Amino acid sequence: MKGASARAERVVAVAKRIFRRKGYRRATMDDLGRALGILKGSVYHHIESKEALLYRIIADTGQAVRGRAEEIRRLELPIADRLYSAILSHLRFFGEDPDGMALFLNEFSNLKQRNRAEVRRIMRDYEEVYRSLIQEGMKAGIFRSEVDPKIVVHGILGMCNWVGRWYDPKGPVPLEEIGKIFADLVLKGLCTNEAASRYLAPEDGALVVRDQGVAPPWSSAG
Repeated sequence: MKGASARAERVVAVAKRIFRRKGYRRATMDDLGRALGILKGSVYHHIESKEALLYRIIADTGQAVRGRAEEIRRLELPIADRLYSAILSHLRFFGEDPDGMALFLNEFSNLKQRNRAEVRRIMRDYEEVYRSLIQEGMKAGIFRSEVDPKIVVHGILGMCNWVGRWYDPKGPVPLEEIGKIFADLVLKGLCTNEAASRYLAPEDGALVVRDQGVAPPWSSAG
């Protein structure tokens, strides 16, 4: 069973790369078989169909991103630290699983209707994690109460997801620094004046929050 599972995982890993490089519609099962060193027919011993493979990749990616954010949300730490960490967590996925993130964001429309519905549920659950963080901060008087949490969440995720369009791992700004810039922008815009006096350093206005360093799901650190 372990051997079969390892082979299936390899199929998924290779498919991520091929689907992203060629585009899901242009990629064929022959492409996948050649990359794996097996006949096309043998690929179907590990997957039901090409679309089922895409669904697994997209759903698994969404669940991993959501799961890490939920783990951060549950930490018994200041709300600003948790929101800051959640934003950095999202950005880190573009570095750790760039193929999975690209397919999650760009190939969703190629899923069957029932699979699209399940991915939408995962996405709604993920958005709810952010909404609950923002609402918690509002109730605590840390975040401004006059803003609509739903709009703020769309703004945060839109900003973060667009990184997948332009980020270059060989570029001058590391992904980690981009995450810190984004988190800084969000928290400075959300914090009330009173909270800002606690979370912003008086000498330079820098955020005094910490990334909680929760081990991501791809990490072997536990």
